[in-house]
Amino acid sequence: MVEVVRDRRREASAIVAILLALALAFPTGVLAAETATCSDAYQNRWSGQNLTGGQKHGASGRASATVLNLCTSPIGLSVDLSVYFSNITPTTGSHFNDIVQIGYGKCRSPNCPDSNTLYYYWAWGRDDATPGCEAFADQSPLLWNAGTWASGAHTFGVNHVSNQYRGYVDGVIEASAPESGVCWTPAKALWFGETLDFGDQLGGVLASKLHVTLTTYQSSEGGTFTYTTFNASQACNYQIPGNPPAPYFCDLTGTSSLDLWTDR
Repeated sequence: MVEVVRDRRREASAIVAILLALALAFPTGVLAAETATCSDAYQNRWSGQNLTGGQKHGASGRASATVLNLCTSPIGLSVDLSVYFSNITPTTGSHFNDIVQIGYGKCRSPNCPDSNTLYYYWAWGRDDATPGCEAFADQSPLLWNAGTWASGAHTFGVNHVSNQYRGYVDGVIEASAPESGVCWTPAKALWFGETLDFGDQLGGVLASKLHVTLTTYQSSEGGTFTYTTFNASQACNYQIPGNPPAPYFCDLTGTSSLDLWTDR
């Protein structure tokens, strides 16, 4: 289990510190070489696409078979992260805990099982200052290790159905949260990559980008999923102002697809 502490200065889906305590053990494997030297202080960066307007009760996207790498030469107590997530959040009055997400990636900390291995991750949280959550205690998102990544493209989806929020990998339920615990109203669907250190990799690389395709959203509990209609002539809209700096990039490639990559 991985506890994620949200930075209050940015939107709900940013991960700014990770305290990892995984209770499950999974097989490990050696992946491709790491990418860039670690900095002496982490900085959270993310890029991707969000979809607002009405309520978004679910989000799904298919991520290509891309190895996400962490920085090399960790300095001191290194906390690093390179992930892709499909997720939903509220909008009006939302806070840093409010999120339901599933995806895959790599991490490094003293309690991380293996920084050379990709895992599936699921998380959800809430904040008592968010409308509808006044009677609930804060819950920081806990990244549950939902299994070891298997080589190949995979579809990651969050689905609100039967009074539950469920996380799927390739259509198989890997985790769930009770609707009664997720007290906020879902309103925004997101597909994005995220890092904690400037040396961590966001998405793929220029020669092999992380392709996110078949992006769909659910507009009501138990409803069908609808393909997005992104405008490929516009830039990706989910970024910290002025961030991410080079070498992190995001590009809309079609009405239901985007690319994420690190150009070093």
